[in-house]
Amino acid sequence: MGQALCVCSRSAITIENKRYYFIQKLDEGGFSYVDLVEGAQDGRFYALKRILCHDREARQEAQTEVEMHRLFSHPNVLPLAGHAFLERGGKSEACLLLPYISRGSLWSVLEKLRDKSSFMPESRVLHVLHGICAGLKAIHDKGYAHRDLKPTNVLLEEDDRALLMDLGSMNRARIEVRG
Repeated sequence: MGQALCVCSRSAITIENKRYYFIQKLDEGGFSYVDLVEGAQDGRFYALKRILCHDREARQEAQTEVEMHRLFSHPNVLPLAGHAFLERGGKSEACLLLPYISRGSLWSVLEKLRDKSSFMPESRVLHVLHGICAGLKAIHDKGYAHRDLKPTNVLLEEDDRALLMDLGSMNRARIEVRG
């Protein structure tokens, strides 16, 4: 049987006066990392997106992503639980605390189905698409465009509720979108 790690031996980060303990690395991209963290006070799991900001422009882009998350409170847009900007050795790092969705992305769900030579039933596909469209409508209603919608940027809750994520590429829409 495995042993639980003593809290004192785990790395931690403080965001908005709350402490979070690092559990494991989930993913990494060009200039960002996503770690699984656990809240010391609430015991809940979160995804901590850390964005390395090499210059002022990158820091502004990270700040824009924070602002985009704050702009939306919709069941199909991933909410922001907290954030912080850390300065270390002349480098800046943006930390976005997001709910951890254990099921993962639409892409990972579809890959698992493919690996089992299975498929998603039509009713589930329609439910997921309805959630994606509802999230996009919320974004468009505020005059923005997501600009990076793809299966890896859609998370699925256990009930197949779609959550749009990765709002860093969002920008004001150039044309008015009407439904």
